[in-house]
Amino acid sequence: MQEQSSLPMEVVGSIYDAALQPQVWPEVLDKVQGYLNASSSILFLHDTKTMDAPFVVSRGMDAKRLQTYHDYYVTKDPNFAYRLDKPAGTVTASHRIMPDAQFLESEYYRDFLRHHGVFYTAGVMLAKDASRIATFGVLRGKAGGPFESEELLRLQLLYPHLRRAFQIGRELATSVVERQAMLVLLERLPTGVMLLDQRQRVQFVNRRAQAMLASGDGLIMTAQGLVAVEPELQPALEKLLRGAVETGAGRGVHPGGALALGSRNGREGYQLLVTPLRTERLTVDVGSERICAVVFLHLRDSQPALSVELLR
Repeated sequence: MQEQSSLPMEVVGSIYDAALQPQVWPEVLDKVQGYLNASSSILFLHDTKTMDAPFVVSRGMDAKRLQTYHDYYVTKDPNFAYRLDKPAGTVTASHRIMPDAQFLESEYYRDFLRHHGVFYTAGVMLAKDASRIATFGVLRGKAGGPFESEELLRLQLLYPHLRRAFQIGRELATSVVERQAMLVLLERLPTGVMLLDQRQRVQFVNRRAQAMLASGDGLIMTAQGLVAVEPELQPALEKLLRGAVETGAGRGVHPGGALALGSRNGREGYQLLVTPLRTERLTVDVGSERICAVVFLHLRDSQPALSVELLR
């Protein structure tokens, strides 16, 4: 099986750049298309109730025709329909869902897809809740052949990084984060936030995180870094922190991850999410050290829903 380390660092790094700077998503999609041997790609958030798409970025497709996809053809798209009842992270390929001959005669291909000069598609669901689905797809012409196992594996490896980029946008609740505005924003979040430098040291803690750390329950902060109150969780915590920091520093491709922290005080415990943060193009004014990862901390049952407004 292909290893995470085989992912191009340039591609992974650019995804985290786009998490804080949505204007670079087109540049990112160009790189991802090359990695997946695709001629077109699309990243979007779809509202299944309003049939609207509050967030859409595409490359190699006719932008004027894309609105009709969300107005009507999304329900005819076999890839999208197949993913509706599948968990996030499910990778699909059109030729595995519908035979080519049947797909060629489908309304979706005849009246929509052929106008974009593509035939084969593949995609992955990044996130979903009761009414919204975030998804990424790649496309190419019939002459290019279907997306085969090697390319689908590459798409699967990209999935956690694309998902993290959406999570960062959701948590930070902004499309463009500027130097001082970022710190003001982080202080107002109902979620605990900590920013880590390239040596895994905490450089910023918002008020919510300070209150959580002060309780001494679940997680504590030392001069050396973050420590889990339950010793058996420390190796997993260190692995997440180290992997996310390496990616944020441009030295790795680990997507970070989540960890449930227990409670010794009879509370419900905390959920911790560690994700890389690329700040090469963005100045975060928390000192001289470069910020490479962000830690979100919240009570287990208080995970905020995927918000259209935040992703917008």
